[in-house]
Amino acid sequence: MTQEKYGKGGVSNLNEIMYNIGLGQSTKILNMLDLKRDLEGCAYVLLQCTEFLESKVK
Repeated sequence: MTQEKYGKGGVSNLNEIMYNIGLGQSTKILNMLDLKRDLEGCAYVLLQCTEFLESKVK
């Protein structure tokens, strides 16, 4: 549906934007918590994001 409305280029641009936003946010969390970009650091970032999203839903 999105591709039909915005075209393949529009969907591709949106994917790139969302990736860059996510990468930027994860980098900020890694730096804030002094973690490495490895499996353990990734797990902590995901937990942090989950807690943040849960707080916004309530």
